[in-house]
Amino acid sequence: MAADALGKLWQRTFAVDATEPSRSELRDAARVIATASRAAGLLPEHLLVAVKESWAHGRPTSAEARERQRWVLTETISLCIGEYYDDAPPTATARDAGAGDAHLGAHR
Repeated sequence: MAADALGKLWQRTFAVDATEPSRSELRDAARVIATASRAAGLLPEHLLVAVKESWAHGRPTSAEARERQRWVLTETISLCIGEYYDDAPPTATARDAGAGDAHLGAHR
């Protein structure tokens, strides 16, 4: 589910005729990603690595688009961090829950 959310976001971001996703769209994707990450026992730093690895499979479409694309990545990471901690139970962390080798999967 998280990989799907990232895949759709990156497809939209790297499309030739792409428009900038709204902050609300980014927050919705970040919420799905953060929820799935916590459920899988993923530590926040592993969540960030998975998002960046997924991003690396995209291809910048033009020099002009790079700034917008970097903004989408930066905002997505910021929102994922916020969502990860906003919805986390106050008494447990991913580390306490015994985080495994779960990952989001990369968009291909």
